[in-house]
Amino acid sequence: MKKLIQCGIYETDHGSDHKAIKAAFSGEIPNTTLTTPKFILAKADWVKINRDIGRRLPPVPDQCQSDTDFDTQVATFTEIISTAVRTYTPRAKPSPYAKRWWTEDLTILRRTYSSIRNSVTTARRRGQDTTEIVSQVLRARRLFFSEMEKQKKLHWREFLHDPANI
Repeated sequence: MKKLIQCGIYETDHGSDHKAIKAAFSGEIPNTTLTTPKFILAKADWVKINRDIGRRLPPVPDQCQSDTDFDTQVATFTEIISTAVRTYTPRAKPSPYAKRWWTEDLTILRRTYSSIRNSVTTARRRGQDTTEIVSQVLRARRLFFSEMEKQKKLHWREFLHDPANI
């Protein structure tokens, strides 16, 4: 239970047209981790998952005698599959500073752009003609930034259309 310890006007005047309020509470800071990290399905060991499911899966009856039997079978299958996926699929370790809209394609485009840009710098230091390489840099830069803007807009639209975000 949080309890208000102190509340009042902040001592330091910052020259603003309003006063800052200082408040202090007792209690524990709640854990801010809201969701568990996502699975990286592209890096899952599907051979081991299939083997584990095949080994643990019970024989399927030809017919279920009742709704309860059916529900039990479904729950069993779901648990076996979920356990295998959780066991053999790595989880993402997202940085708190990561951009949620960033993709692997953007990483590739950024590396390409940086590589070409660095080759211009190297060519200039050697005294070589850089007109052709500069045009490549501009094309790579335009492509990278336009794809980045597209991805941001796409992510934003998906975010707004997901009712869980409200």
